[in-house]
Amino acid sequence: MGGAGGGRRQRALVLHPDIRVKDAPRSAEAMLAEGLALATALPGIEVTGGLVVRLPKAHPGMLFGTGKVAELKARIEADEIELVLVDGPVSPVQQRNLEKEWGVKLLDRTGLILE
Repeated sequence: MGGAGGGRRQRALVLHPDIRVKDAPRSAEAMLAEGLALATALPGIEVTGGLVVRLPKAHPGMLFGTGKVAELKARIEADEIELVLVDGPVSPVQQRNLEKEWGVKLLDRTGLILE
């Protein structure tokens, strides 16, 4: 992604996993807005939207539950998304499983900052 140059821009969707934490210092919507701003600043990326995904807990294999993964896959396909940016930590196993399930590249917040 780093060498996108003047070519076509990748269509991206930003997801903010809102894992239930008591007394969270900032709202999930504010955190999503920050993630969207960060993604929009990257060259070669066209941010098509962002979603707060509410979770009671992170699922070890895919971060999101199977129903949410299927729902997001439908959105990714309908909007022709090529890159999913998760505004939060994603383990290597979760990243691999979601990329395989969705058929797109996935970056977590750390990967996004490094881009």
